[in-house]
Amino acid sequence: MADGEDIEIIERWCIVSDGTRYMTGESNNIHSQNRLAIGDSRIALVIARDEYTVKLNRSNRFLIDDYDSMDVLSYKLTKPFKLGGVYNGLGVMSFVLSEVNTEDDDNMELHIADYYKYFPKDANPGSSTGTTPGDNDGRRVWL
Repeated sequence: MADGEDIEIIERWCIVSDGTRYMTGESNNIHSQNRLAIGDSRIALVIARDEYTVKLNRSNRFLIDDYDSMDVLSYKLTKPFKLGGVYNGLGVMSFVLSEVNTEDDDNMELHIADYYKYFPKDANPGSSTGTTPGDNDGRRVWL
């Protein structure tokens, strides 16, 4: 980001679904009938292809949860599949995301991952998104 460059928040509608279809979660032992079920924390995201969404890649994280939820979950894009639903540059792209820890730079109220990497924490001291030292603004720290 260059000095003086404007930063804007881009919002897009998308479809989020259970990502366990990408992993069976079962491990078979050839010598016995035992099966081990493995939990999975993946979700699938389908989004329209445009000039912004085509830039999404493995470095991107998202906060995805119901807006009334107390504990917002963080996901990282782990499998981009940009060609499957696209023809002549139009269509939809599919991604698989895996759950990761939230970070200090996440804005839990706005559901925007890495928000404070681009917007200063004290930009609006009186607002609910501005912070002062010692404030509990809802962000979580994982140790």
